[in-house]
Amino acid sequence: MRCSGGWTGLLAARLMLDPEAPFAGALSAWTALIEHSAALSHGYPRRAGEVLDWAQRPLGGTAELCLLRAAAADSAGRAESAAHHLRQLREESLPALLAWTAVEVPLLECLTALRNGQRARAVGHLSLALRKAVDLDVLRPLAGAGPEVRSLLMERVGGHGPEAAAVRTVLQQRTPENISALTPRELEILTLLPSHLSLRQVAEDLQLSVNTVKTHVRILYSKLGVTNRHDAVEAAFRHGHVA
Repeated sequence: MRCSGGWTGLLAARLMLDPEAPFAGALSAWTALIEHSAALSHGYPRRAGEVLDWAQRPLGGTAELCLLRAAAADSAGRAESAAHHLRQLREESLPALLAWTAVEVPLLECLTALRNGQRARAVGHLSLALRKAVDLDVLRPLAGAGPEVRSLLMERVGGHGPEAAAVRTVLQQRTPENISALTPRELEILTLLPSHLSLRQVAEDLQLSVNTVKTHVRILYSKLGVTNRHDAVEAAFRHGHVA
C-alpha cells in the first residue's frame, strides 16, 4: 500500500459492498479488517477510525467489530480499553464471520502482551494462534503480523511438527524489503553479517551482549522479510549497504 491507488481500491471495495448480497457480512468483515490493519500499520489513525465507524452497522455484535475496537485501542496506547475488548472476545462467545478471526485474536493478545513486557504470556498467545492457524489452514494473519510478533516467530524456525512447519512457510513468504525502517544499530549489524564473524564475535566487536545482538538480528530479519543470514546479506548488497 505505497501508493494512493491502493488506498483508493480498498475504499472502493468497501463502499461498493451490497448489504443484501450473499456473504455480505463476511465480505464486509474481510474488507474492514484489511483496510483497518493497513491504516494502523502505515500510521493513518484517522483512516482507521473511518473504517471502524463504517463497520458499526454491517459488523455489529460480531467478533470482528470487537477485534477492530481492540486493535484501535491498542494502537492508540489505550491499554485498558484494549484489554476490555479482548476480554469480550474471550468471554462473550461473539459470532465470527471469518475463520481467520480465531487466529487474529490471539495474535493481537500476543502483541499487547509484548508491549506490556509480558513475554511468557505473549509466547502462550502465539502458540495458541499457531495451533488455530494449523487447524484451520489459515496462515494469512501470521503472514501479516508486525515485526514484534514476527521476531517471536523467528525463535520457532528450528522446531518440528506442523506448527514449526507453518512458521517456516510464513517466514518464507518474502515481504518487500524495508531497509528504510532499520535502526542505525540494525544497519550496523547488517553490514557485519557478510563477514565470517559469529554473532558472539559481532557482539564483542560492538561491545554488546550476544543476546542483544540476537534480538537485533531477529527483528532485522523480520523487517527484511528474510529467514536467514544469507538472504539478509543478499538484501544488504542489493541496497548498497555492503560493497
